Amino acid sequence: MTIQGDDTFSTPIDPETMGEMARLKGQDQMLTQSIGGVLPELSR
Repeated sequence: MTIQGDDTFSTPIDPETMGEMARLKGQDQMLTQSIGGVLPELSR
């Protein structure tokens, strides 16, 4: 992690991890859909 300024943090985007991020995003979307949304108890 690199520090830019006093309170700004940034990490370089590694092209090798982009595939893993895409996989995790898909997994998150499937799980969220399977439980009925982000807050399913509020949609009643």
